[in-house]
Amino acid sequence: MNLSIRHIEHTTDDGCLLTIHWKAEEGSESILGSTHLGAPSGTMIPYAEVTEAMAMGWLTASLDVAGITAKLQTPKAPKQGSGLPWVVTANAYAAAVARLAKCLVSEGQAELTEMQATGEQTFNEETMEMDDVLESVVTKQFIEAVEPTVEVTTYGDDLESEPTVTTITNPLITTDVAERETAQAVVDATPQAVKDA
Repeated sequence: MNLSIRHIEHTTDDGCLLTIHWKAEEGSESILGSTHLGAPSGTMIPYAEVTEAMAMGWLTASLDVAGITAKLQTPKAPKQGSGLPWVVTANAYAAAVARLAKCLVSEGQAELTEMQATGEQTFNEETMEMDDVLESVVTKQFIEAVEPTVEVTTYGDDLESEPTVTTITNPLITTDVAERETAQAVVDATPQAVKDA
């Protein structure tokens, strides 16, 4: 984080510093702030003798530097967007339907084929007509089901201790279930007019 002092308010009669106005920056993010200083705890340093380092020390002693840094590093949601709501909704619905159409990783998928025309034709001497040439085309690839569980080995800090083996649900299945639930929620929330379009 880059912290800089923009200006300082002070009293004109004795030069007592009142408020430090500052700017904190990190990357393209920035925060402007003002920090009010309390009364001097000891002998007041004359205004003309105050250095940037002194003022920065007083400022950082009064600021939550870690909190400001965290705020600068937290992605901010855009406050404005653009687009056509019905298109955004239709695209989200189409993506959700496509996700639900994929096979369950826990079950896999059998290969499916169908006969499709190649675009060529041959003459059929029995019917005396041109017939389409057909070929078998794979329309769905074979996908093997994943194992329902996996073993996770955990090693302790003590090199002589035995590792612990735990059986858990396969993370691929967990991810698949979560993605399907999210997709189903999008489908359920989509207005019927969008579904019918």
